[in-house]
Parts: sequence; C-alpha cells; structure tokens
Amino acid sequence: MTGDLKVISTRFRAAIALTALLAARAAPSAPSPPCGADTPPATSSGTYVVLLGTAGGPLIRLKRSEPANLLVVDGCTYLIDAGDRVAVQLAAAGVTPPMLRALFLTHLHFDHTAGLPALMGFRWITRQAAPLDIIGPPGTAALVSGALAFLRVPLPLHGNMLPPGPPLDTSFKSIEVDTHAPATIYTDDHVRVTAVENSHYTSDPLIRERFGDARSYALRFDTRDRAIVFTGDTGPSDAIVALAKGADTLVVETMDLPSTLAMARGRFPNATPEQFGAVATFMEHSHLTPAEIGRMAKAARVRMVVLSHLSPAPDDDLDLSRLASEVKAAGFDGTVVIGQDLLRL
Repeated sequence: MTGDLKVISTRFRAAIALTALLAARAAPSAPSPPCGADTPPATSSGTYVVLLGTAGGPLIRLKRSEPANLLVVDGCTYLIDAGDRVAVQLAAAGVTPPMLRALFLTHLHFDHTAGLPALMGFRWITRQAAPLDIIGPPGTAALVSGALAFLRVPLPLHGNMLPPGPPLDTSFKSIEVDTHAPATIYTDDHVRVTAVENSHYTSDPLIRERFGDARSYALRFDTRDRAIVFTGDTGPSDAIVALAKGADTLVVETMDLPSTLAMARGRFPNATPEQFGAVATFMEHSHLTPAEIGRMAKAARVRMVVLSHLSPAPDDDLDLSRLASEVKAAGFDGTVVIGQDLLRL
C-alpha cells in the first residue's frame, strides 16, 4: 500500500509540473511580447480603454471592483492602478499579467493598490523574464518591497513544480516619481505619459504633516490617435484642467457627496463630531462632485467625460443618470458616460 501511495504521489507531482510547464510555454516570450502578439487582430490596432474597476473605495462590493483601468495601444497593454480583483478583471478583459508593459499607480491608497501582490504573484508564476515596471509616487518602492516580502512565503513552495525562471526580486522594477509640475514619466514607441500632482492630498494638512512626500497624480496618455487623461482621486484642480486641455477622453473620479457622507455616518456610528467633521472636510475638498467635474471638463474642452471611481455606488446602484445630468448642468456640452466594470471605450 505504501508503494502505491508513493507512485500516486509521484504521478501527481509530475502532472502538476507538466501543467505548470505548459502554462509557462503558453506565456509571452521574453523580454517583452511584441505589441499585438497576444491580442486578436480585430483589436490590435488603435487605442482604447477598459474600465476594470469603477467603485470608489475602500469598500467590498459584488457588482463593482476596486479602481483599475486598462489602456491598450496597438495591442500594447498598460495598467493604471491595481485595486482588489484586478487580476480577475484583467482576465475578463482578455489580458494576462505577462502581457502588461507597465503599471502606473496614481497614488498609494489601499483601494488603488490592494490587488498588487496577487498580480505580481500571477505574473511571476508564468516565468516571465522581462521585469514589470511599476511606476508611482514616493512610497512605491516600499509598497513593492512589502508585496515581495509577502510573496516570498507562498511562491517558493511552487518552485519544485515550475521550470527555471528569474528570481522574484528581479521580476519587478519600482520607479518612483516625485513631481509637482507636469512631467513626462514614461515613453515608448506607442505612448507618452505625463503626470501632474492633483489636490487629493494637498488639501489635507494632516497628510502633508505626517507624510510630507506623499503624492497623488493625474496621468495623461498621448498615443498616435488619442489623448486620454485619468484624474486619479482629486478635488478641484487647475493642474488637471491644464493637463487635460484638448484631450478627447477624461476618466474622472466621481463622488455623490451627500450620499457618501450619509453612508459614512452609517459605517462609523461611534465617530465623534470632531472625527466625522474631519472625514467630511476631506471628502468635500479631496474628491470631485458632478458639478465640479462639469466645470473642469468645460474649461479643459475635452470631448468625453467618463464617470468612474463612483462613490458611494452601492451594489443596488441608485439612478446614476442624475450624476451625468449634474455634469451637463455645470456647462459641459460633450458626451458623459457612466462607467461600468469592463466597459470598453
């Protein structure tokens, strides 16, 4: 009987190893897949956005994932933020972790970064040789280092069933950006990325006092056929208006302030008036209402506004068309789209 168990165990280990080897062979080859190599021909030309996660967080919802966006340029894939469930949402969009050229983090709040360790782990298991650039504000290197510390416990346990591959520590490259004024932070043959600091942190004196180098960025992606701006989390910002001038698409965070504050009161019933007042002040100055979005979009003369990072946006969604109407009422005469997970634009 013992001998039979050994045979079964050996066969089981061999089957796992074969499965892992086949998965690795199916992954794009090093150092980086050519643009379009893993993209169906019908979608390999031009620029488009997939909204992977459209919830304002950090809250767990069933119908909306945490913030993340996918930009595809002539088959090249770029990820903006990595909220919870980002790996699943990428799969739903037809993208595997090895296909990513770069990951951009607008800021380091938990709802924008919670999916990062899983994404890194899934990419490493495919034995992708080219390191993934993870580009973000000060603190990005510490965030990636912490994710690696977590992954060093479970991932080596897969080592005896995987083909040879790069060390975990060399599979990811942290690039920190520290700027206030607009700055080009990334370029390749398909895209130029410009960052500018927004007002998500600058309006909060406690963040400035405790985390002096904390930054929150808006990002503009210029391709051969489109200019797309992701505001990140922000309050009203002249810097974003300047960044978005003439862009055809503005993907913007959106807060229904009264509903969000009502939800917050329900979640934190024991908060003192002083504590809740601090929360309310941050929400008011560090996020965007539909009216503020409309005024900014009008000033920037963008063609289309995409409402995302929707708050409170519970699973039993309210009538969100009201938010679009409020954007229009503020003077914006372009197209307004209410974001949904996996919506392609």
